[in-house]
Amino acid sequence: MYQDSSFLYSGILILVWVFLALRNKLPSIDGIRELVGILNSRGGNILILTALTLTFFHASMRWFYYVMGLLQSKSITPDNAVLIAGISFVTGTAFGSAIGALLSALTGQDGRARTTDKNGAPPIPAVTVPISPESAPIPVPVPAQ
Repeated sequence: MYQDSSFLYSGILILVWVFLALRNKLPSIDGIRELVGILNSRGGNILILTALTLTFFHASMRWFYYVMGLLQSKSITPDNAVLIAGISFVTGTAFGSAIGALLSALTGQDGRARTTDKNGAPPIPAVTVPISPESAPIPVPVPAQ
């Protein structure tokens, strides 16, 4: 069933691409570049991390119900180590990493920290401070000329 639906989605994607190519409606390179720039911004990262968090949460809930169904049908014993390791991975590693990255992205940070962000504040300009031997906090010996 899973392979059939993946072939179906791939076929639909190819048909849509061919249809758009025949109508000369494919996106331009500049449009794709702008989309990638948007996804690379802080807001795009939050959208991607939210989608991953929801995906891993959904997968972990399906895994729990699958394991509970196996326990009810007496197909496995409650101390099956492989299933316990799977539950640990789904809830701890996959979902935990996605929600941790999402919470890290949602913390209030200065928008100027990311110079690649088009939506953030402009980068902080570099400040050059002229240092002379007379203005140094520690006496610096000046070589005789």
